[in-house]
Amino acid sequence: MSVDLKHKRILLTRTSRDNGSWMEALARRGIVGIDLPCIQTTTLQEAALELANNLRACDGLLFTSARAVRALRQLCPDTDLSKHLCACVGITTASALEEAGGQVEFTAPEGTAQSLGQAWIDRIAPDVLPLWPRAFDARAELVPLFEEHSRQLLSLPIYRTSPRTDIDRELTSSEDAVFFASPSAVDAFMAPGQAPPNTPVISIGPSTTQALEERGVTVAAQANERSLEGMLEALEGYLTTLSNPDRPSF
Repeated sequence: MSVDLKHKRILLTRTSRDNGSWMEALARRGIVGIDLPCIQTTTLQEAALELANNLRACDGLLFTSARAVRALRQLCPDTDLSKHLCACVGITTASALEEAGGQVEFTAPEGTAQSLGQAWIDRIAPDVLPLWPRAFDARAELVPLFEEHSRQLLSLPIYRTSPRTDIDRELTSSEDAVFFASPSAVDAFMAPGQAPPNTPVISIGPSTTQALEERGVTVAAQANERSLEGMLEALEGYLTTLSNPDRPSF
């Protein structure tokens, strides 16, 4: 029998805005979401002109975060995203794109930027030029991947992610789980000298899991789908296994 998550308390480590939307979704299920913003984002206004030029030059868009979708809309609000071939790293980013008027051609098979780029190379013709609007400090794994396959890629930072300095890490000792949805949130939470959380940690996907493990954090479970629902299913599975240690896994 699965564990009921109702009344569970879950720490959310995204931006305050992103945490807010997840807290509303959790409340509808009787779950308490706790706002623990570890990162903040700033749109790079100075990128507006170059972004507009790149949007005219490109044929498609690769989105590796919902924040990139929102930053693009802030910088170039008149852009008709439906006229571009768009691919997204996961469901959350795809939802943000659809809300902005775009259409999702496909999402990353493995929920990572690397698999998104590889899927584009495998599925899309070489003469279709993609633009990757990204964070200033994003891991640039798509650039060497496209170079390796002799494919062109426009890469432009349009927002910056920075760690918050007012993180109340003591909250982790009193809640049922902590959700990490990006490597940048992990970097912010696990500042130098900071001990790992002493509550079950749920990761949204492989990149975030890697960031956690590199910092000595034990990941209780990883979502199969890059979304809040996927993380809840991972937590439910982990807690069910704890309560039924002899239950076979499939």
